[in-house]
Amino acid sequence: MKKTRFLALALVVALALSGAGYAFWTETLKVDTTVTTGMLDFEFQNASVEPVSRGMDYDGDSYGKAVNPWNDDSTLNVKLYNMYPGSEAIVNFEIKNAGTMDGRVEGFSLADGYSEDYLDEILVTSLKLDGVEQIPGPFSILDLSENIGGLSVAIDRDDAREFSMTLFVKKCADEERFAENLGRGFTGLDEISFAINAIGKQYNDDGSCDGDGGEEDPVDPGDDDAEYVFTDLRFDVTEAEYDYDLYHGYKTKKRYNVTGNLVKIYSNGEDTKEIEIEKQFTVYEKQQNGQTSQTFKVTEDNLTKTVTISYSSLVPR
Repeated sequence: MKKTRFLALALVVALALSGAGYAFWTETLKVDTTVTTGMLDFEFQNASVEPVSRGMDYDGDSYGKAVNPWNDDSTLNVKLYNMYPGSEAIVNFEIKNAGTMDGRVEGFSLADGYSEDYLDEILVTSLKLDGVEQIPGPFSILDLSENIGGLSVAIDRDDAREFSMTLFVKKCADEERFAENLGRGFTGLDEISFAINAIGKQYNDDGSCDGDGGEEDPVDPGDDDAEYVFTDLRFDVTEAEYDYDLYHGYKTKKRYNVTGNLVKIYSNGEDTKEIEIEKQFTVYEKQQNGQTSQTFKVTEDNLTKTVTISYSSLVPR
């Protein structure tokens, strides 16, 4: 027995002296993170040109075309045929949000490469969105971007909105600039053609990143570590006008065009800062009997405020 104990003790000592033993296991885990970004993509689709009868019948196919050549869905190319002073054509099209995020269309502009000679004789007399008029009156198509710059049409992803634009050739169009046989080859004059671009933005773009007047969010003032956060909203009306909406009942539903300053209020718990952003929006509301004011809702960054405007302050168009 004594000999056996000695051998076991000797084995333990030998292990200790040789440095052999056991320890906790460790392993380094590697985490791979993938970040994807959204895609902003608006497309023109289902475009066509519809003639307006002015006592002269024309086949629609020979009257005009609105197409997207070379699979360029971001540009609407329009060609008009057999136009004459006093004639009209309606350009119908849809804009689809083919991106991965909600967006909005804020206006239209002419693409480069058009001829001012004859386009100066063409007026835009109507722009309808889903059948509802969006412009107050006619203007030269050369001024397209200036007159439709205040548009704000929300389009959810995978959705589309219908537009129709009516074009009218001035009755007293200059014969030198709007000559007969435009585009027929033997006159040496170009055909009536132009391209329209839509101005699309992501839905939550408030203009603060624009380099021409937009303001950035408040930052740390520097004298403490507290950051400013968006806490409240106010809308100060600077101008409000109305006209009757003939498409939803004459003199029962009005179209209100409201312009003002959207004031975003930020706080760091002690101090506040305000940022003003000029906004313009259009709403359609009914005027009830005995009603003396109209209320509207303004939403920004998930905050909603109610704006009240008295009818006595409204200016008719």
